Amino acid sequence: MAIATGVSLEEYLHTEYEPDCDYVDGVLEDRNAGKQRHGETQAAVAAFFLQLKRRLGIRVATELRVCVSATRVRIPAVAVVASEDTDEIKEKPLCCVLRSSRRTTASAACSGASTITWLLGSP
Repeated sequence: MAIATGVSLEEYLHTEYEPDCDYVDGVLEDRNAGKQRHGETQAAVAAFFLQLKRRLGIRVATELRVCVSATRVRIPAVAVVASEDTDEIKEKPLCCVLRSSRRTTASAACSGASTITWLLGSP
């Protein structure tokens, strides 16, 4: 659902929204944040990757803005990036984990931006 329209990418990147939202072609969109089960799954996935942090040389973050194209910024539930990646807005995470009940929306969310995208939720 659209929250606002006609927002520039620059304005979006320099504004904090509560809760944070996706940016799609100038439109701010509500995120499918989920409920308790989603939160528990998100925590478990993040914990799994955190256990591998040193061995794989990665950093793990939840609710991190990922720039998937010049006009789109999505916020996956969990993002895995290389340990040397210190950019605040990620462009090429190693992995995105997101929740969606709409597979086409989810598969487009991090397409082109990540090596692996895992979809959690209803088919």
